[in-house]
Amino acid sequence: MALWPEWETRDNILRHRRLSISLATSDQVPAVMVAGHRYTGRPLPPQSDKFSAAGLTPLLTEPDYPAGVANCIAVLLCDVLKVLDDLGDHDVLVTRVRSAWADSTCFSQDLVLDVNRRNPLLQITGQRFAAAQPTT
Repeated sequence: MALWPEWETRDNILRHRRLSISLATSDQVPAVMVAGHRYTGRPLPPQSDKFSAAGLTPLLTEPDYPAGVANCIAVLLCDVLKVLDDLGDHDVLVTRVRSAWADSTCFSQDLVLDVNRRNPLLQITGQRFAAAQPTT
């Protein structure tokens, strides 16, 4: 994971040495834009949190770990192992997955993500996204 050093999120992650990663879907772009409000420049309503403002449901799977997003394809709970802060304009966090949750309806019997069922959201850069699509 790479984070801009000026973000409060980075400070929170480094203070607690834990984070969650949620794998969103292509139809969740509007919610992702709201949840990433500081990055996208979209204001949140006063006294609201990003989950409720984005219409997302928190998923708490383990105590002492940040919530993931319940309506995503998967959520990874990770421990920070190392911070690389001399590689450029972002810090790179090396993490270990402690546990994972996944929507089993999105995967084949071989546990391969089936993009015919749900399309994972992929960030290209900034506010540009792509979606994994099935091949024909």
